[in-house]
Amino acid sequence: MGNAAKPSFRQKIIFSSLFFILLLSFFLRFYRFPSRWILNQDQARDTVMIMYALKEHSLPLLGSPASAGPFSFGPYYHWLIGFFKTIIPTVAGPWIGFAVVSSLIPLFFWFLAKNIADKYLAFFLGLTAALATAQVINAPDMLNTVLTSYLVSFCFCGLAFYLKKQSFSRLFLFSFLAGLATVPHFQSLGVLSLPALVFLFELFKKNRFGDKIKKSLTIITALLLSYSPLLLFDIFHQGAWLKSVFLYFSSGQNKFYYPVRWLTDLTVFWPSLWGQVISGYPRLGYLLCLVFGFIFLSIFLKPRQNFKKNKFIFFLVASFLMQVVFIRYYKGVRSSEYFFTFHPYFIFFTAWSLWQLFKKQKILAVVLSFSLFLFIFKNDLSSIKTDQSQASLIQEIRQEVEAKTGQTSFSFYTYRGDNMLNLPLFYLFYENGQIQDQAYKIGTCRADETVSCPPADSIISQRGHYLVYDLNQVSLESFTPLTAQKINSWLYINY
Repeated sequence: MGNAAKPSFRQKIIFSSLFFILLLSFFLRFYRFPSRWILNQDQARDTVMIMYALKEHSLPLLGSPASAGPFSFGPYYHWLIGFFKTIIPTVAGPWIGFAVVSSLIPLFFWFLAKNIADKYLAFFLGLTAALATAQVINAPDMLNTVLTSYLVSFCFCGLAFYLKKQSFSRLFLFSFLAGLATVPHFQSLGVLSLPALVFLFELFKKNRFGDKIKKSLTIITALLLSYSPLLLFDIFHQGAWLKSVFLYFSSGQNKFYYPVRWLTDLTVFWPSLWGQVISGYPRLGYLLCLVFGFIFLSIFLKPRQNFKKNKFIFFLVASFLMQVVFIRYYKGVRSSEYFFTFHPYFIFFTAWSLWQLFKKQKILAVVLSFSLFLFIFKNDLSSIKTDQSQASLIQEIRQEVEAKTGQTSFSFYTYRGDNMLNLPLFYLFYENGQIQDQAYKIGTCRADETVSCPPADSIISQRGHYLVYDLNQVSLESFTPLTAQKINSWLYINY
């Protein structure tokens, strides 16, 4: 029997580099995880929703209602929470699952680079994805907006996979991933520019007319399939979802007004967002923009054959510029959680710039890259060490309620429904099977400038503005019962 070929020294170096990048990625995302996982109202609400649905042996066809308008997003986010809750049956199981996905994103970028270039781009891209501050900080979070950045990364992989070998199956996979990236949250609708650009690219190629029709149908079919749960919901509800989306985009946005202008967008907003995503330092974005712009234009202005060698970056830049225009005319607020879509773009643009510089000036590129990555790493560690979510506080409140009441089952009530306390605390009890009808009655209230909580006579836990009451000898007139069924019904609030 012949011996299997041993890996070469070069292969060992490549494997060691990938292993180091993944180790670094997992470390940054899981270091101090018990203090960092985000247990706020949205995360608790969405987990209770899917837990109740699974308990009732039903799978929701709708996702969370949008805060901006009378429509819901798609259900894949909730399905993923349910999957992680099933395979990691701990209180923070879904959060751990999301952090694992975040930790593995550098691996997908690595394989993306291997499909369009070489091992050096793979190294720069994997390391940038592992270190990117916005990705590290948001890894212990669990929101549909966070999921968007991961799905856009998968879409990029699909595009690279297709451009390497342009088959119908790869085109279908890429188009499906592009559609999938837009379903959990509509901030990523601009990503559909990628299959649109591929469609135009195929349209102007010297192919047979029949092939063009087949590829067009492939793209359309894949996109429709990615929206199949929502379309299936509409079949049984007279098109209610499509009508709600149309209502929002035709007139619903008019309730917002966020004054912007082109000069501010191009000279402040986008460079700052780029710097914030990569390093947590907005001003660094100006340097990254200048370096990328100079290198890209030097390639763009050269002969046409450069397009064949750099198709992927041309597609990404065209897609990004189209979205810059879209965002310019978007009327809503510009909170950071609405721009997760652009994290993969900035990661790729940054790594690609370093790689291009490395091909021309190796020493300069190594020094610049080492300085940049060291700066980002130190900033990541600083953020991680000071990061403190309210998860520990909510767990302490739960333990205090159990200790002072001596009970293991509770009926849950709220006073004016402040969900930053209600939903996380409800989730902790519900996750452990402690929410029961006709059980020991407790109620919550969060005091602030606009809410005056009931008298303190029956308080059993008070942490800052968070109050929990014993309601067994108190009138329930001012309190509202909270149940898992009621929380799950919020999925259908617009329908």
